[in-house]
Amino acid sequence: MDGMSVVRLKFRCDGKGPLVGGAGREVVLRAVTSGSPENELFWRYTPAGELRFSTEVERALRFFEPGAEYVIDIKRAD
Repeated sequence: MDGMSVVRLKFRCDGKGPLVGGAGREVVLRAVTSGSPENELFWRYTPAGELRFSTEVERALRFFEPGAEYVIDIKRAD
C-alpha cells in the first residue's frame, strides 16, 4: 500500500425505489460534481461513480433522503 488508509468520497442521494425482482428497496447515490466549492473540490480529487444498494431495513431507508449529500469513507477490511 502507498500509505493511504482511507479514501473519502462525497455522494448525493439520487433516489430510492422498489427493488426489481426482490424484497426491499434500492438506494442510488452518485458522486457530487458541482453545487458548491466543496463539491467541486471533491470532484477534482476523488473518484467519480455511482453506488447502488438494497435493503429491507426501514431505518436505513429513512436515513437516505433524495437530494441530500453524504460523505463515505472507504477503508480496507483486513
